[in-house]
Amino acid sequence: MEIFTIEQGTNRRLNLIENFESLIWTERYNAYGDFELYAETTEDNLARLKPGQWLGFDKSDRIMRIQKTFKETTDDGHKRLKVEGKSLESIFMERAAIYTVATAKNGWTFSGTSIGDCARMLIDVTCVQGSASSKDVIFGLTSSNYTSGSAINITIKPGTVYDRLKEICDTGNLGFKITYAPQEGVPPQISGVIIYNAPLNFIVYQGTDRSDWGSDSVAFSEDSDSLFNSSELMSEENFKNVAYVYSNTQSTIVDEIDPPSLHPGFTRKVLLVDATDITTTGTTGLNMLTQRGREALTNNKKLTLVDGKINPDGIFQYKEQYNLGDIVLIKSNGGTSTQARVTEYIWTYDSDGLNGYPTLTAIV
Repeated sequence: MEIFTIEQGTNRRLNLIENFESLIWTERYNAYGDFELYAETTEDNLARLKPGQWLGFDKSDRIMRIQKTFKETTDDGHKRLKVEGKSLESIFMERAAIYTVATAKNGWTFSGTSIGDCARMLIDVTCVQGSASSKDVIFGLTSSNYTSGSAINITIKPGTVYDRLKEICDTGNLGFKITYAPQEGVPPQISGVIIYNAPLNFIVYQGTDRSDWGSDSVAFSEDSDSLFNSSELMSEENFKNVAYVYSNTQSTIVDEIDPPSLHPGFTRKVLLVDATDITTTGTTGLNMLTQRGREALTNNKKLTLVDGKINPDGIFQYKEQYNLGDIVLIKSNGGTSTQARVTEYIWTYDSDGLNGYPTLTAIV
């Protein structure tokens, strides 16, 4: 495995980081990732591992930005350098989700636009075109929409691009990332000026459902030696079966069953849903309130969950049988199955060598 510095603008691999003791490198499906590196305080490491420097890892297509460095001494007198940072998606925390400064107070409305397109347009307008200021442009950033998702009507409030992007993508369980293609050699020049031709690609994407592929399904279980220390939970603590949904002008009642059932007495579990952000009226407005109610009930179902620890040496390997965002199965010894999404993958390196394992988040 290799950790190396990357030149901003050209994405050129610069220097290999040597004499490091441990690494935790985390990439996520719908959030920025982060890393923690411990290295010896050599002259080269002190010169190369500084805040603002970009880092790459040969197992990943993500870029990390160094944000903090600490020189420390352990109890046994060993001097080392602790380096921390976040993946490049965190740069969106440094941009404003507004069309222009003058219109910021009005928010930003997307009508009848797919979830994926909303996310892509947000990045295009703020960080590729620089609508609020040309200085906001992230040099070399391009955007691709690999998935559309359902159409939504949404008005986003002023805030960071990162927060609004995450809100939009979470609506459709979409992921986002900035990837790069490592460049080798000396970048081309014209009249002594470097030509930057190494784009950073912003991607909105959706994982693949690998939970129902027959014999090719990705199903982690103790029987297949891909899961150990499994546990099982059954709960209806947060279960709701009726939603009262209201806006400033309309309201509706949404039942978990279509056509509606009565759900009388002790079986009735009501959820109050504030949808005052929906300003559309008439039939279209009621349809939007109904959809909001269904989404709220979906998030308040009865739970049957299986959990456990993934065997990193099992039959299912990251980037071969599954990727970030994919839906997989976790099976208990009793035969209960839970669908789960791969929401992050963590690489670790220490005295035991290089290991990697996913974080699976149950779909409820």
